[in-house]
Amino acid sequence: MSTEQSARAFRWLLTLTVATLVSASVVAAVVTSAQGPRVTDVLADAESATVTQGSRVIFTSNVPLTAVEPSQVTIEPTTAFTVDTAGRTVGVRLVEALAHDTEYTITVDRVVAVGGGPPATFSTSLRTPPGELLILQREPEGPDRIERLTMDGESLGTIFEHDRIEDFRATQHGALVAVSADSGAATLMLVSDEGTQEVTVPGHGLLSRLQVSEADDRFGYLWTALPSALPEDQQSGLFIGDLENPGAEPTLVEIGDGAPLLTDFRLIPRSTSVLALDTSQQLLLADQTSATDPTVLGGARWIDDLARFELTALIRTQTGPQRIDLTTGSLSAVEVHDELGTPYAAEDLGDQGVLRSYLRFAENGPLESQSVVLDGPDGESVVVAEVDSDDALVQVCAAPTGARVAVAVAPQIVSNPLDDHLMAVPERVETRVVEVESGEVLFTVPGFAASWCRVPAI
Repeated sequence: MSTEQSARAFRWLLTLTVATLVSASVVAAVVTSAQGPRVTDVLADAESATVTQGSRVIFTSNVPLTAVEPSQVTIEPTTAFTVDTAGRTVGVRLVEALAHDTEYTITVDRVVAVGGGPPATFSTSLRTPPGELLILQREPEGPDRIERLTMDGESLGTIFEHDRIEDFRATQHGALVAVSADSGAATLMLVSDEGTQEVTVPGHGLLSRLQVSEADDRFGYLWTALPSALPEDQQSGLFIGDLENPGAEPTLVEIGDGAPLLTDFRLIPRSTSVLALDTSQQLLLADQTSATDPTVLGGARWIDDLARFELTALIRTQTGPQRIDLTTGSLSAVEVHDELGTPYAAEDLGDQGVLRSYLRFAENGPLESQSVVLDGPDGESVVVAEVDSDDALVQVCAAPTGARVAVAVAPQIVSNPLDDHLMAVPERVETRVVEVESGEVLFTVPGFAASWCRVPAI
């Protein structure tokens, strides 16, 4: 056989082989499709689903899938959800946090492969764990501690103690705890079942407004360098860290041409953006990864809360509470109850409404009453708790499910002096856990800063 004949024979053999492989793959795809799609993996975190809104259950299939519609998804017990399809996965996002100690079944019917074939049903069950609550208890004569409690108020023991605990936030990675020395110099610790890890801070300084993004692993705080800090550690401003890498150096957020002094901020979930309030009471929307100038949204006295699933925020302005659309800067009025007094702190509970505190003063100045009210989306309002005028309402935080509210109160405030912490609160503070539906106080424990809280008490 000549060289040219050998080459033609090789090309023919190669063409035949490729054609055979292609035919085989098509047959395999047809066979797979004919059998219908099947689940190869399910990703779900029952514990996380009880403490955060927007957690996901992800089904992975052996073949690419056609788009799944919400009508094909059933969750028992019923809870709000959204669904998306991407390639071989179906993701069911749980809009609200799940109830504790409950078995949920998620079923997706009529799942069809891109190549056609018979439909299949994907289903999984997850059992949520019994609920727990963390509370910060400060002790004038001994170390401060963070206590773990059952949802009945029974102690499960101390998870962390230190001479001076300023604040903490609950995260999916453990409790992020801010502690301080006598000088006020701050340290961050990440406390989990695996142990305690020190989190890198900018240097020698004071830390305030500790917050965590619920939708990702970002955390942030306002930092003020102390005069005794090294020259390279004398930056002040908003710093952002990553819980996946707590040992990494935090990032100073530059807004426009520098790092302005801020009084408050919120991390916008699922983004690199920050809503900030500067010392001139200007509300700024900035991307921490961009050097472009921030969007100035107008004046505000305080940021009350950031909506979890839409780009809006509850703020306090000179004219009273407002809701601001972060995409347009437009303001809209929110419901307030003038008969209850002056509206104060508020928390956005999504589909369940807005939880707001009220302080009512007499004409000559003394405090007459304090109320916590839930304004539902249907226009109905429920008084969740009332606090005596002799006491001080310190903090109000709703559970992720919205079914319970932790109301921190300082009894007999006139004879209840502030402690000596940087983030000072009255020496005697108790948290009353209230059931929203009935208004019943389920239990009362010493302490404040319940793990449901997303921002500090002060």
